[in-house]
Amino acid sequence: MDQASPAPLLDLDTLTTRNFIAIDGQRYFIRSPDELSVIESHRFVRWVDRVQALQKADPGEDEEAQDTRSAELAELVDTIVRGAVIDLPEEVFAKLSGAQRWSVVDVFTALLMRRAVAVSGAMHKAAGTWTPEMESALGSIGASSSPGSSGSTAETRKAGWLSFLSGLFERS
Repeated sequence: MDQASPAPLLDLDTLTTRNFIAIDGQRYFIRSPDELSVIESHRFVRWVDRVQALQKADPGEDEEAQDTRSAELAELVDTIVRGAVIDLPEEVFAKLSGAQRWSVVDVFTALLMRRAVAVSGAMHKAAGTWTPEMESALGSIGASSSPGSSGSTAETRKAGWLSFLSGLFERS
């Protein structure tokens, strides 16, 4: 007789729950990673990867190259903020400082990371490669210890989240 495991490998919900940020006391909803299409999700991942590549300064880079890199970085941050925040009026966007825009990118990237961690953990559980070290690593970043759950992350990532994920789950 087959027995079901006590917890699902992956816990999917078709009801979209959106988080929000407040700007000058007004609520603005952030897109949920679960509502992104495959193409939109891929686009955000590419943008975040490019941001991470641009953040790595080349010590031998001349001033013109630095300015070009900085302009591209600012443009990408703006693109991510506009794509992540639903119905953000242009006049409100224009008031956001660079640091505030980065904060929005960090929060949205953390939401993407939380979902990626859950799916990756579910894949390892399904493959039978889930280890106590993975459980411990997820706890250390503030993620839910159940890879199929939608628990939140307590910390924002400082290094690239895709490189974090590949480093975390390549041990199996």
